[in-house]
Amino acid sequence: PSVGSESSADIRVVRSHGTQSIVQAKNLEFLLDHVWDKGDSQETMYTTGVRERVSWVLEGFNTTVLCYGQTGSGKTHTMFGPDEVLDPNTFIHSDRALHGIMPRACAQLFESMAHADAEITYVVHVSYVECYNGMLRDLLATTKRDSVVLREAKSGLLMEGLSHTLVSSPARLEPSRHTR
Repeated sequence: PSVGSESSADIRVVRSHGTQSIVQAKNLEFLLDHVWDKGDSQETMYTTGVRERVSWVLEGFNTTVLCYGQTGSGKTHTMFGPDEVLDPNTFIHSDRALHGIMPRACAQLFESMAHADAEITYVVHVSYVECYNGMLRDLLATTKRDSVVLREAKSGLLMEGLSHTLVSSPARLEPSRHTR
């Protein structure tokens, strides 16, 4: 909540042990790896919270970056950046310092693959999923349909009906087609 709102007095962030923070909300307490302030740059957030995780992907580990918050709190801005980053006509010329997590992660991933062992072949499949009001929505779906269904399978959790697309460069991800 914004400072000065009725409920902001009920929430307190206590920084401890370097970047670890404790968030206290009413009678609940949550230990978080990091809490960013509204003045932190996109680069700071990416370097602190995401860069290392993207490198894990090329080592064979699954990685998830989750942006959580109330409507209008800046999740899309954090994940993608301002409107010019989302617009395919201005994306190429947009200020890279304003790019959010997704464009930075994609650039890092493809740059790392370009410098990897020549004997390794990578295939990149991308899916975009939005969770809103408890429903999973496939942002790559070409037709309007019911939400994606989450099921438990022998191999783990499965998002039944989730679309994916093959991509060969960060520019092919075109997040602007799938958001807002």
